[in-house]
Amino acid sequence: MKYCIFILSLSTLTGFAQIQVHKEPLHHKVFKKSNTRVLDVIAHPNDTSLIHQHSNNYCYVTINGGKIWVQNKGEEGRTLELPLGFTGGYFDNPKQPLVHRFANRSEGLIRLIAIENLSAGSVEVLPYQPIGDEEIVINNAHFLATKILVDAGKQTQFNSSANTIVVNLGENPLQIQKKRESIELNKWVWIGAQSIVSIHNPTPKPTWIVLVRVKKP
Repeated sequence: MKYCIFILSLSTLTGFAQIQVHKEPLHHKVFKKSNTRVLDVIAHPNDTSLIHQHSNNYCYVTINGGKIWVQNKGEEGRTLELPLGFTGGYFDNPKQPLVHRFANRSEGLIRLIAIENLSAGSVEVLPYQPIGDEEIVINNAHFLATKILVDAGKQTQFNSSANTIVVNLGENPLQIQKKRESIELNKWVWIGAQSIVSIHNPTPKPTWIVLVRVKKP
């Protein structure tokens, strides 16, 4: 199948760039609270997004990877490989909103969890204690994203000092305990600020999780 839409110049279609990301059909708005909006981005093979605009800073985590074709406004299209657990984003909004489109060039599903910071962000350092071998992936004025390995049959605990999205990179659900509430963590879950959170891995395999803390002024 030929991707006929790719031959059109992005600069000639800027009128369509007024579509905000949360209204683009492949970006499913699944959560909004306080300064946080979460989009579940699902692209089947050969799916191509509409040209859309990111007017807020965002961070994303890949939960189904593959080859993705991306074209930003004013640039040539390029094909990238998105591995499982890749964490990236765009952090120059709203000074320079990102206008682009993408297509799934894989044989399987591509899925991302995208987290928007609807506030102006904050340059303050978030107070938190690293959890064991927790790895900082992103730390800027808008997000603090870290990656943690939860061993099989073990649990880890952290203090959520900011609104946090927890992303499960494993195939099986994990268990989250906060206060007196127990939550099943399939692919992602939102945790409110000022919560003591315990994550238990009942599976026989170590599982990576990504914590995306959303900063606000």
